Amino acid sequence: MNTTLNICRPAVAILIQLAKAGPHSTGTIRNYGFQVIHDVLKSSNAYQKIVERIQNESDVETQMNSLGLINSLFKAARGYEQYYLIEKLDSLNTRKILGVKFSTFFFFFFYSY
Repeated sequence: MNTTLNICRPAVAILIQLAKAGPHSTGTIRNYGFQVIHDVLKSSNAYQKIVERIQNESDVETQMNSLGLINSLFKAARGYEQYYLIEKLDSLNTRKILGVKFSTFFFFFFYSY
């Protein structure tokens, strides 16, 4: 098994939980939320890496975690943050990549039975 996968899977799962957290969160994680995660991802060009992982990774769990992170960020973003996130993901051709990924998945799923 690839060492990168062993690191990326849990790391992205942790980022998802951090993105969901906020001042009203229950549990041990509080006050992280969208802004902290977004600032780190934006400054390190990690949005591109997340989209590339969705496009190129053969491990489905890693792809789903990457999609889950994007979804969590959309849910946590407010106002201008949502606009920036949409613009950023559009500039990386995320819609096209997801369209190709899911059309391929559904083709194999429906025609394999």
